[in-house]
Amino acid sequence: IGTLRNMLGECLLQKEQHSKAAKQLEKALEIDSDNARYLLNRGIALHRLNRLSEAEKVLRRAWSQNEDDYAPPRALAQVLFSDSRTEEALSVLDDAIYADDQVDFQDFFCIYDKLQFLLLQGELDKLEEHLDIVDRIAEREQDRQFAGFMLARLAEDLHQAKVFKLADKFASAARTLNPDN
Repeated sequence: IGTLRNMLGECLLQKEQHSKAAKQLEKALEIDSDNARYLLNRGIALHRLNRLSEAEKVLRRAWSQNEDDYAPPRALAQVLFSDSRTEEALSVLDDAIYADDQVDFQDFFCIYDKLQFLLLQGELDKLEEHLDIVDRIAEREQDRQFAGFMLARLAEDLHQAKVFKLADKFASAARTLNPDN
């Protein structure tokens, strides 16, 4: 039944019925209070309801249940960033990136989130440093294509926002990763 309540909660999140989703996910957690997936989804629902301190607690618990999963720290970083705790958000992402003492393509989404936070904060030096990291970790061709695609999407968003210099930096990084596209 917990699985079904979680599935219903996920569906309600997709339909942007966050309050109903939070209730279903709370019921799922009453059945299995240590389920990392239920905790993650509940934290996401609470974040969308702007119940940031509750979301933070739930997401930290989800992360402690499965420290190898990058989804809880990414969601936690979003909560912290929403709460104007940018340095903490970046620290959480760094903890997730360096958890296994190596930076590889499995860390891409945490690095990508970090790029977005740095971009929003105008941290251009750190931004370029992390673009270089993406280039270094994308070793396989399919990883390079995917990373290039994601960076090109950011470049397009920046271009539409008329932030041309940054758009060019992201587009250049995307071209380096995937010159045939």
